[in-house]
Amino acid sequence: MSKRLVIQTDGSLREVMGDVFRPPRVSTDPADHNAWKACVFRCRNSGRTFNQARALFQRENSGRVPGPDFPMMPTSQAEWYRKVSDVVGTRSAGANR
Repeated sequence: MSKRLVIQTDGSLREVMGDVFRPPRVSTDPADHNAWKACVFRCRNSGRTFNQARALFQRENSGRVPGPDFPMMPTSQAEWYRKVSDVVGTRSAGANR
């Protein structure tokens, strides 16, 4: 474990051990697949990116993020920053459902 300096709200520095941020909780609930698809379609219709869809899902689902096995997930790291309509529109009709 490494030591890190963290700035407190009063401006002072405090030395802490280990990770400063907790890793995100990944959703494994199959019922959340439909919630993810709903977020993707809403973001597609409003011109948002996949990263914004993930943030919307996280906000609406108690801080959980979609798992890698969820439908309509980006296939590359660069697709997270592209508009959903650009990515989903280029895929074939039956792919990644």
